[in-house]
Parts: sequence; structure tokens; C-alpha cells
Amino acid sequence: MAPQSASGSTDNVKDRVTKKQRWHASLSDDKRAELKEKDRLRKQVERARKRAKAEAQTKGSATPSNDDVSHDVGMDEAHTDEMDITIGVLGRQVPARSGTIKWKDGRTSVLPAVYEDGVNILEKTDVAFVKYYASFPESTPSSAHVLHLTSDDAQGDDILEKIGSALRNNKPVVIRGTGKYSANEITAKQLDLKYGISPETPLTAHDCRARVLDPVNPHQPCTIDSFLANMNDPTKIQCILDLPWMHGGLPRRLRNLDHGLRCGWGGTTRECPIYLAVHPENFVNKSWAMLHSAGYVTNPHHDADGLSTWVGPEDGMKFWVVFRLKSTKGGRAHLAKAIMMLLNYPTNRQAVEQCWDAEVVTLLPGDIFIQPPGQVHGVYTPVQSFATGGHFYHYESLHLTEISRYLDATKAQFLTNQTHAYSYALETLRRMVIAVPHLSRRIPLYRRPLIALCLMVLKCINYISSDAAERSVSASDTEALAEEISNSILACLKFKSVGAATTALYKDDQYVPGELVDREELHQHLAQFRPPVA
Repeated sequence: MAPQSASGSTDNVKDRVTKKQRWHASLSDDKRAELKEKDRLRKQVERARKRAKAEAQTKGSATPSNDDVSHDVGMDEAHTDEMDITIGVLGRQVPARSGTIKWKDGRTSVLPAVYEDGVNILEKTDVAFVKYYASFPESTPSSAHVLHLTSDDAQGDDILEKIGSALRNNKPVVIRGTGKYSANEITAKQLDLKYGISPETPLTAHDCRARVLDPVNPHQPCTIDSFLANMNDPTKIQCILDLPWMHGGLPRRLRNLDHGLRCGWGGTTRECPIYLAVHPENFVNKSWAMLHSAGYVTNPHHDADGLSTWVGPEDGMKFWVVFRLKSTKGGRAHLAKAIMMLLNYPTNRQAVEQCWDAEVVTLLPGDIFIQPPGQVHGVYTPVQSFATGGHFYHYESLHLTEISRYLDATKAQFLTNQTHAYSYALETLRRMVIAVPHLSRRIPLYRRPLIALCLMVLKCINYISSDAAERSVSASDTEALAEEISNSILACLKFKSVGAATTALYKDDQYVPGELVDREELHQHLAQFRPPVA
């Protein structure tokens, strides 16, 4: 046979290209998207294989086999392509056929997936929420709704004032660190050595498959060892919300934000010693840790007990979505109704989108996020992650604490993702009242937060969480003194009754802290509650 001419070979290539183009054009949009995704993953593997080969030659070792590279491709690739956070997750921690989504900051993540009989049982719930979350813009330093600070800002002498101002005005704060996302595997040894968390600690995991079957009871017993094993099982998506980390806490420069601990407990034991039993939750919830496997969705909620919350990823990353009402008209009734609609977003999409706005704060290792009491938020954890955090009370944002606890009194089982017994909050709030007569002038007191604090003490029965084990008030060493001081404070603010103070609290925009309290006048009015000085 005569050899084919160069022009004939070129014609054959053109014919094949034309046929491929026609074939590709005949495919459905879904099929073309599927092929595009497969081609992207193939190129990822090929890039990782080339790097592994180059590293092996540099080290003088044998070239790794394709199987080795396929196993390690995710961890290797993640260090070089921070925007594609599906690498190392697809096929390793979630099913290979899981969908992906692009966020407004440019990152591409997996969508949650748990398959049964070939069907993703999370499609109508978790996937719907993630797509909703990803539709919102990324929060930037120019945001009017989130205060962005740098690590240098955190070293300034005015850092507590900046954060306090944001919290009292219902604005979250993010302090950016220098960390970057990396797909480092979380190990039991790491948690034990660095954080003192034993691999055999008995814990409770929240399981996505179980949540579909029973949203009220998605809990499964586990240990750190068993949970970490499940993190690399593509058929399971789980999280642990209550990892013990009592010895942790806010970073040193921020610790004085915790007025409940610093002022309430730290400044009142002389005039009000602790004789009766005090529940350890008053101190345990000051610091905790969370462990999430890839693809876990935290539905919109606010944190229990009207607490401010801080959180910082140690490994992995999180998309933290902070919601805000488009209109605050209608007061508490409107807020409660709007949150209930948001919780059922998949079946109330149009109504929810008309009611709520939001922005996404992407949290990486080294970042610290602080949110005010009652902040409605949802979270998506696209990669396996370990984070530390905690709760605290702050004098400047207690009007937001009061609104949050007021809502929990009727709907706590729907509005929060973790419950805390009512009495834990009350004891701390009582001590915060007792601390007011000798409170440092450095801590500003605003009218509405101070009224709210007094009413939460005087009308404490009205703030019992609807899911509390007992709807009653426990005996306390602080009750009588806290109530006496609360009444005296309200009198100083020119209220003739508790009812008048309640009316003032609910009047106008309840999110506005109001004017500063005259500290000199308050100091003199509360003189009877300060012990004599020699």
C-alpha cells in the first residue's frame, strides 16, 4: 500500500475533529457539563502525576505508581489550587459523582451528597441550602454590615472598643489572619497533642442521613477515633458540635470582651459568695471546639441563650453566611415569622428571598469571627474542618440578648441548633447586674442594653427556653441582691415601674442601643451597694 500523503493525513484529522464537534453538539447540556467535569478531574490527576514524578526524581526515588498518585492527588493539588477546594474531597471524602458549585469569591466546592438507590437524599434539603448560600455575595472590607479588621488592628489598644461598637449595633466582626486553606488531614494524634482531646472521648455526632429520617434526632454516639474514620467514608457526612475544650478561650487580646466571666463572675464573689450549687455550663460554654466532615450543612439558626459567639478555624475552612432582614418593621413577631420561613427555605423560597438578605464570610485558619447575640446564620463546611470557639455576654449588646432569649421562650426548639438550659444564663446575668455598682468606667453602658439586663433578671420567668427541662427558676445566692440592684437601676433611669421599662424597651427600633447612660449619676445612685472603703 502506498504511503498516505501529508495532505491526506491532515484531511483525516479534520474529519475526526468535525465529527467530534457534531457529536458534542448533539449532547444535552447536562451531558456536556458532566464531560467537562470529568475532563477537569482528569487534568487535575495528570498535573499531580507530573509533580509527583518530578519530586520522585529530585529525591532519587522510584516514580510512584498511578495508584499511589490517585490516592494522594487531593492533598498534593490542594496546596497549589486554593480556589478549587473539590480537590482531595471528590471521591475521597464525598462520592465521586457529587455535584459542585462556584461561590462568589471564586472558589469551587462540592455539594453535599448521600446516595441511596442512586438518589442523593440531600438534594431537596442540604443541596438547596448550599445553592442558596452560594447565591449571596462575598463579604468585603467595604461591607456596611460586617466589620472587617486585620491582625494588625487586633494589636491596637482600641480593639475592644471597635468590637464592642460593632456588636451593640448588631454587626458581626471578622479579624483576618494570615492563614491559607490547605487540605491537611485531621488526625487523632493532632487533636490529642495540640488540644488535649483524647481519641477515646465519648461524644455525640450529628449525622446527615439520620437528619433526613428524623430532623429532631440526628444524633449518633461516637468517639474521636470513630468519627475521624467516618470523615474519609464518602457515604457519611457528620459533625460534632460539643467537643470539650474548657481550657481554651478567646485570644489573649480579646479576652476582656467576655463581660459575663470577667465582670459577672470575676467581680462579684466577695459581696455574693458561691454557696449553692452552680451549674458548670456557666463556664463550659465559654470555649468549645467543632469537628466537621466535608459537605456538612448547618441550617440557618441563632445561638441559644442570647450569647455572642466567636469562632476560628484551625484546619479546613467554612462559608459563614450572616443573614439580615430587609426590613425590621413588625418587631419581634415579624422576626420570629421570618426565621421560621427561613428554616424551611426549600418550601418557601420566594417568601424567604423577599424577606432576607445575606453575605458570605469565608473563614480560613487564622481568622476569627465574632457575631452579636441573635445573629441568624447558616454555615457550609465544604472540607473536613476543625474549629475552636466559644460564647460570651457583653454589656453593650444585651438588648440583642434579650430579643434572642425572648424568641427562645416560645420557639427555641426551632431556632437554635444546640440548646442550653435557661438557668445557666440567668445566674451569669444576675452577677452582671451585681457588678454594675463598681463596674469600670472603661466599659460604656447604653440605655437599652441596661434596661434589657434588668428586665431579664426581674422578669426571668418570661425568658425560660421553651425546650428547657423545667420551666421554673432555681434557687440562687444572687437572686435577692440582683433584683434589688435591678430595681434601683431602673429607678435611676426614671422608670416608675417594671411595666414602664418594658414599654420603653419595646418602643421604636429595638436594635438601636440608645444613648449612653450618665455614669456619674448611676454611680452615685448605686452607692449603697458598694462596701465602705477604709
